[in-house]
Amino acid sequence: MRLLLFDIDGTLVRTDGAGRRALDAALAELYGWEAATRGLWFGGKTDPLIVRETFALRGEPPERAAAELPRIAQVYLRHLERELEVGRAGCASLPGITALLDALCAREGECLVALLTGNIEGGARRKLEACGLAWATFRCGAFGDEAPRRVDLLPVALERARACAGRAFDPRAAVVIGDTPADIEVARAHGALAIAVATGASPRESLAEHAPDVLLDDLSDVDAALRLLTG
Repeated sequence: MRLLLFDIDGTLVRTDGAGRRALDAALAELYGWEAATRGLWFGGKTDPLIVRETFALRGEPPERAAAELPRIAQVYLRHLERELEVGRAGCASLPGITALLDALCAREGECLVALLTGNIEGGARRKLEACGLAWATFRCGAFGDEAPRRVDLLPVALERARACAGRAFDPRAAVVIGDTPADIEVARAHGALAIAVATGASPRESLAEHAPDVLLDDLSDVDAALRLLTG
């Protein structure tokens, strides 16, 4: 039985920058910082890391960023709901995703469909649902606020999967599906299979340099994707 760990932004869905706009709005509301994340690369990072790097740009220590995270998260989620509602036309699942997830869920005994994302849990749920994907599709997950580094999220996901499925998962039975070099790094660090998709902000050439086990333009060929993920 394989554990399938999907990233969200750029892998399952696109939200047309709603997360960045929401975080900027939250930081402006709380601290008066306008366009605080301008120039900051979000791809593959956890939400707490993005906050920490934003604070660093303002000369603020990481300790303050960590202390402020709960308050920022609360305000961020409020703004995210608004951004996703206002920008709903820009929210969508990526090619093949809906059909692929339906097919995977029909193979319950062969795989466990889960998340491994840099989003905090509340943000993950809001983004998926705004893009028409059911939260219940994903049996469990590991989220950005649950480990100090993205690479540390895979052990969290393994433990969640064990509790969910009632059986242990070897990391080598896990598949990390993502659109950034950071997703490949997570898989490599734990002996999991790395499937990279060039549907996000990272160019195909950049992904290829990190040598994933499989590199795809997208997941629109559902039959081929099923063979990769469950074979």
